[in-house]
Amino acid sequence: MLINQVYQRKMFEKWDTYSLETIKERIGQAIIHENNGLAKMMLDYVQIHRVYK
Repeated sequence: MLINQVYQRKMFEKWDTYSLETIKERIGQAIIHENNGLAKMMLDYVQIHRVYK
């Protein structure tokens, strides 16, 4: 699920409505550090998808 491109696009669109700090708080720092798939998805979002204004 975390590597599915369609799923990632849907999640990225949802994440666009939140600040990165809010996303990190809701997901939780521990989960990001323990779940490599989620960590990679977050990294892809920050580096590729997220548009900074």
